[in-house]
Amino acid sequence: MTEYMNERDPSGLPPGAPGAKLDLGKAPLMRGLVHYFPRACYAVSGLSLVGAEKYSWKGWEKVDDGVNRYGDAEMRHVALEEIEGLYDKAWLERGKYILHATASAWNALAKLELILRNIDGEARESTDRQGTPEAPPGAAEADERPSGWLGAAREVHLPGEDAQHLPGRDGRYVVQRPTGPVGGVEVGEQAPKEAGQT
Repeated sequence: MTEYMNERDPSGLPPGAPGAKLDLGKAPLMRGLVHYFPRACYAVSGLSLVGAEKYSWKGWEKVDDGVNRYGDAEMRHVALEEIEGLYDKAWLERGKYILHATASAWNALAKLELILRNIDGEARESTDRQGTPEAPPGAAEADERPSGWLGAAREVHLPGEDAQHLPGRDGRYVVQRPTGPVGGVEVGEQAPKEAGQT
């Protein structure tokens, strides 16, 4: 049977068993985003449509210095909400009711997406050059290497922060989350290990 490294069923079922779903610790996009923030997701996606009509679909990805420019736009909408109130007056004059909070959230997501893509790209480039990604700045050991949006480090000690247990090569599959159980694993709890694993 194929070994699925770092993939586990939240109830401990082995891969290939009826009812097994190897999703322990994976991002709960439906529950953690759409179910948590359905109105916000709807509003932000609506603003994506407005932006695509004004500019182009996915054109935002090509903006020079996008991280800083979308960060600036995010903060402009925060400030303008204090000045103008909830709705963006520039859009109100065009007959569209767009909340500054929606525009701020959209810009925050664009900035975050670009940051994560940069991190992913740096990890991939490093892997292409050296075979394994470089350690993140401030990591305690060179063996703690980032990969993807959650990282693939076993245990990363960043200055001033508690250790974060992330999906790792050693079989642990733990992601610290802000609240409650996710996929049957409490915050900071170690996922069940297979027999014979230490």
